[in-house]
Amino acid sequence: MMGARLLSQQPPLACGAGDTRPSPRTLKRNETLGPGVAPVPLRDGRMVEVEVMDYEARVASPDLLKVRDLIRQPQQPWFSEGENTLLNRSVSRDEFTGIGTVYLIVARLDGEPVGTAWYQTGDERGEVGACAFVFTHPSYRGLGVANAVMSRLVSHFGERGGRVVYLGTSEPRAREVYQRVGFRVYNGVVMRHMGKEAEDRSFDEEFFSNVGDARMRDATWGDLARLTALYSCPHPWFIKDYGEKLYSHPTLPQKRALSVPISLFLRAEEGSNRLIVMENPRGRLVGAMSIYRSDALRGGLSLDFLVVPSYLQQMRVLLEEGSRIARGLGGGPIRAIVSDLDGGKEEVLSALGFQPAERVTPEVLPTGTAIGMRSFQVTS
Repeated sequence: MMGARLLSQQPPLACGAGDTRPSPRTLKRNETLGPGVAPVPLRDGRMVEVEVMDYEARVASPDLLKVRDLIRQPQQPWFSEGENTLLNRSVSRDEFTGIGTVYLIVARLDGEPVGTAWYQTGDERGEVGACAFVFTHPSYRGLGVANAVMSRLVSHFGERGGRVVYLGTSEPRAREVYQRVGFRVYNGVVMRHMGKEAEDRSFDEEFFSNVGDARMRDATWGDLARLTALYSCPHPWFIKDYGEKLYSHPTLPQKRALSVPISLFLRAEEGSNRLIVMENPRGRLVGAMSIYRSDALRGGLSLDFLVVPSYLQQMRVLLEEGSRIARGLGGGPIRAIVSDLDGGKEEVLSALGFQPAERVTPEVLPTGTAIGMRSFQVTS
């Protein structure tokens, strides 16, 4: 889970020979630093230098790989394969085509990195952000490093017009740090910071409101933050993405945040798979569809799709586009899974020629209630 290891317990590194902790240094508050760097006091009286690094700064940074190694901590792996892929691509001197705007926030003591955070916005307006890779060197936890890094991230995001930034963690102590800089629990492990916006569901109603017809297009990595917003939002449908086993229900708190769209992007990179998004006139993603080869169908294709309630009248347009793409790929049946709580899906699928097929293993809620599911198929 991204950000979950911010304050997790680890044995301190030994002092003396082999000690990797930076040497103490006193930094005057008015000391001149490089562009994008600001001194922040820690609880022990020292000043940590917090730098916001855009792509150009990362390319020029002599210690970029050291920063990446600090985040990764290979002796205690904590990333999924997808998260590790994102780290390798975005914390790099190589250009990550399509990722959009990415900032890496690094805290240094005596020139050595001791804390990090990362966020992405994608579109030029920077309205929505996704935060990840929040990490503090084990020997410097409890001094306020993470607070300094996250405070800088929040202020930097807001200065550029950001409205809402998302992250995910189940670690209680990490949540305390995030709450101190203004993040609030949103949906399960998902937290978000909304600046001056009211922290209630009225934001979602406004943000995902219908402001005109949405257009269909292929997703890019630049959509990462906006897809995080889409898939983190509670939905009246039960199935958000069957392939990812991502469900929405009051008894099922969301367990993933940024890792959901990462998985969708990596799945779309395999073979002829596709990821389609619905973008409204304000640039907000109000729907998405994943088209991918399914082992269960012996080479056939699966369609997983999600549309916000205000745009359900365009669900048929999305399904028509997805079906057209899937038929062009050929190779077997096309399948979509519908639960008993997914109102409207069955009718639209039937209108497009999908026929009821086998029952799928139901999902049992914590209350013991079983949610029935059925496969709908059409020949490509």
